[in-house]
Amino acid sequence: MLKKLSPATIALFQIALLVFYVTGLAWLGLNAESWVGKLGKLGPVMSTSFMLLTLVLSVLVSGILTLGYPAVLFWSGRQKRALAIIFWSAIWIVAFLAAVLVYVLLLMSLS
Repeated sequence: MLKKLSPATIALFQIALLVFYVTGLAWLGLNAESWVGKLGKLGPVMSTSFMLLTLVLSVLVSGILTLGYPAVLFWSGRQKRALAIIFWSAIWIVAFLAAVLVYVLLLMSLS
């Protein structure tokens, strides 16, 4: 089924999942203060370790979401399609970032 989709469409789905993941992680970080705050009572080493492990997990998930399928394609001999998906992923993430920036600027101008 993925062979029928264009690299731009596959990249759009990958980046949409990444944006969904990052948004969910940000929401969790903002709303989970009650249990994250309890880690601070365990000491600075434990709370810092928790935050760094969360960062490492986030980098792993982000890498899998954006580079997993292109890596499979690359190692199966379809380098051109893999590189096209990575290129379109970069385009889409810049587009999502620009959309968020425009949204924030509009909110700032209205207030």
